Amino acid sequence: MDLYCRVFSSSSNNRLTKDDYILGSPRFAEKYPDNVIPTNPFMSVEWIKIFESSKKYLALHFTVWSGDKCLLLQPLFICRFKPFLPDALGSYCVALYAPWIVDDNDNFDKNILFSFLLNSLQNYLRHKILYLEFRHFSIDNIFHSCFTNYGFKSLNWCDVICNLKNSAFENDIIKTKRKQIKRTLNSGAYVDFAPTKRVLDCYYNFQHRLYSKIFRPLPELSVFNSLISSSIGSVAVIRNEDDVYGGCSYFIFDNILYFWYIASANVVPNNVYPDAVLYYSLMKKAADEGCIKADFMGGGNADRDYGVRNFKLSLGGEMVAEYRYKKYLCL
Repeated sequence: MDLYCRVFSSSSNNRLTKDDYILGSPRFAEKYPDNVIPTNPFMSVEWIKIFESSKKYLALHFTVWSGDKCLLLQPLFICRFKPFLPDALGSYCVALYAPWIVDDNDNFDKNILFSFLLNSLQNYLRHKILYLEFRHFSIDNIFHSCFTNYGFKSLNWCDVICNLKNSAFENDIIKTKRKQIKRTLNSGAYVDFAPTKRVLDCYYNFQHRLYSKIFRPLPELSVFNSLISSSIGSVAVIRNEDDVYGGCSYFIFDNILYFWYIASANVVPNNVYPDAVLYYSLMKKAADEGCIKADFMGGGNADRDYGVRNFKLSLGGEMVAEYRYKKYLCL
């Protein structure tokens, strides 16, 4: 079986992608696979589109083909987190969730396809990033041996998932959080699901201040503007008539709510709890619209206590064990 790769990316502004299929080009439209059925928002072309204007982030679909048939699609992004350093020290690449693989077990071995992906991806990224990381792989995933064979380190990680069927999560919210949500909504604060530019700018300032404080990279404001204009997600903010208290960006895809970034103001009234109300209101709205679960997209290292995870669990979430796989390519 002769295999080869094609890389579809969000931008031509990054020298990593000069030979790839760039969004908006005739080559992209002509060659993008038509047999892939996305199982999450990151496998959609819309995911690539929201990063089209970004200078720091590059969204990729790394695909494996045989002849004219796409056999595997792995969504990834590359982040330039230290622009003053060479690529090999100032960039990293993250794969979000397990790949889509063609459902044809009789003709294609999934482990062979994934091993080909790992080998090709490392060759593609070598000398261009500091490390490569695969996130949200289940404990019983079939690719564990592939990662081991290619020198990846497995990390005991976890996610937090909420069951939204029949608003079941509401019964699992702890008493103190219920009181906080009720007090906030009784204070006159409300969740705005269609923020104006001014309100979005306020939310982004909260997010930027938080991520600067903890030394984490953050996509540009233009990415969040593109998210609002997309069909796969948006931003919700908590506010009153005069003030904005916080905001949360999210995706909804295939009846699943995915939380992305969340942040709130440094100072809010004593009876306002922005994060709890944002999570609750988005889950309530998603449940009413037919979503079956909410994915908090991360619960931290399973071997360590983590306050953020405990907060998510207090809102009716359930901890789900998973693996992260990581490999430094510059070494």
